[in-house]
Amino acid sequence: MVKGYAMRRHVLALMTIHLLCVVASLTHAADAPSLDLKGVRVLVCAGYFDLMNIPAVRRLQAAGAEVRKGDLGTLTWDAAKQYHIIIAIAQSPPETPAGAASVAALEQFVKAGGGLLFFRHYYYSEKADQYLAPFGASMPWELIRDPAHAFTQPTGFRLSYAYTDQVAAGHSVTEGVKGIWYSARDGFLFHTSPVKVSNDWRVLVTGAKDASSHWVGGLHEEHLSKPGVYGSAPPFIAAREYGAGSVVLIGISPMEVFYGQGLPAYKDIAMEKGDGLRPSDTKRLYENSLRWLVTHAVASKEVGQGELKLLENDWAKPHLVDWSKDVFGGDLCKNPARGVIGAHSALSDGKATPPAMIEKAKGIGLQWVAFTERLESFSPAKWEQLRKICKESSTPDFAALPGLDYEDNAGARYVVFGDFDWPPEKVFSEDKKKIVEPQWWFNINTPPNGPYDAGHSPLRPWDFSMYNFWPVSTTVAGKKVDESVEPFRYLQGIQDDPFPMAVEMCFDEAQLSAAAGRMCNFITQDAPGDLSAFYRNGM
Repeated sequence: MVKGYAMRRHVLALMTIHLLCVVASLTHAADAPSLDLKGVRVLVCAGYFDLMNIPAVRRLQAAGAEVRKGDLGTLTWDAAKQYHIIIAIAQSPPETPAGAASVAALEQFVKAGGGLLFFRHYYYSEKADQYLAPFGASMPWELIRDPAHAFTQPTGFRLSYAYTDQVAAGHSVTEGVKGIWYSARDGFLFHTSPVKVSNDWRVLVTGAKDASSHWVGGLHEEHLSKPGVYGSAPPFIAAREYGAGSVVLIGISPMEVFYGQGLPAYKDIAMEKGDGLRPSDTKRLYENSLRWLVTHAVASKEVGQGELKLLENDWAKPHLVDWSKDVFGGDLCKNPARGVIGAHSALSDGKATPPAMIEKAKGIGLQWVAFTERLESFSPAKWEQLRKICKESSTPDFAALPGLDYEDNAGARYVVFGDFDWPPEKVFSEDKKKIVEPQWWFNINTPPNGPYDAGHSPLRPWDFSMYNFWPVSTTVAGKKVDESVEPFRYLQGIQDDPFPMAVEMCFDEAQLSAAAGRMCNFITQDAPGDLSAFYRNGM
């Protein structure tokens, strides 16, 4: 009886804790005011694919803002003064008089009352600090690491994050902000940069005491051995008033906080969701920043002036093409080179030798064939053997490409093909049967790499990591197992822009012959030539 009573108390306590967590979560989400940007003009200088249709810009428009896109490197005062806020992803100004003029125009804009929301450097923009110099600030070319407070997304891009509750109180930008998750990947793309600011600034968020900054450089982990400016609690969000205007610096990767808002692959971990236990208030900080910047801008009579050009958004218009006509203005390619992706030989789980499969491909009129040997049955020695066979069998009129069929950490399977070195040890699982970091392929000049049989994968289309090909069709040993045309259209719609690919897993010459009569892959040149170089250069 006592034991049962104790058990009921234990269950009731757990239910109470769960209820408190739910209530806390609901309170966290409910107390954030809605974003109202009616009548506010926003210039987005973050040129990245179809900029005007990304969710972050759509949210600004939904809040009532008039949004246009521009180029920070060609900014002029006449253009800047039409807006209240400029959102900029840092880029280096061109080394021309126009570049120097754009730096001056940005300073003039803020001094006149404009609001500047400035995100960290993107790619290799080491000289972007020229834009920040007039304001007494810089963003060192470094990344922040905090292994003690880290969380890694288990699927998709497998991005890493760190948590901090080191948030300065008493500022409009941090109102209601208790803690945030920020990008903390050991790579130059998805990381957080520290900020270095003068005493005129208010540092609003720093990493935890255990966090530190490190120099960014190299394709792998070379930067981790070189310490950065901050050995502890690096600052990465700061704000200041300048003249009649204001500036907010955000060191978090713009892939997370700007470009990636609302896109399924990012799961809004940095913006709102956190690790599932602690939410993230980054979205609130981002929206608070916009409100604070607007407060200064709307009080100015020098910015937000003039008539904006009509928004011409060509990407939003349907493009209908009559393919019966010569839409290219000339025959660029009269006979596209036809090939099959998915040959397996006796080196792994196929039945024919690589030379036999290559001769069959030539005999049935294919101009190229890509092997995708099963990784679990392969080795570095076999890989070099296959590379040698493919290279010796290739001519300007026929190309044979070595490749692998491999599994990632989530159980999704990929194909990758082209002439490249065997992957380094660090990308494999302990048993050497999986490649747990598929994005490693991007460090070898982007050979074709993509999932197959996507409809039966444990991952959803937006969870796949760093691919450049998408399988619109997958056939295994003559049996069609998947068609993924609609996911392909979806991925094109969210700007992932993968190339379409038909995967035909062939394990003998007869299956290869049948595959050649189904859905083949074509490249837009009359002869394949050096197909490995073609694919690398085309990515």
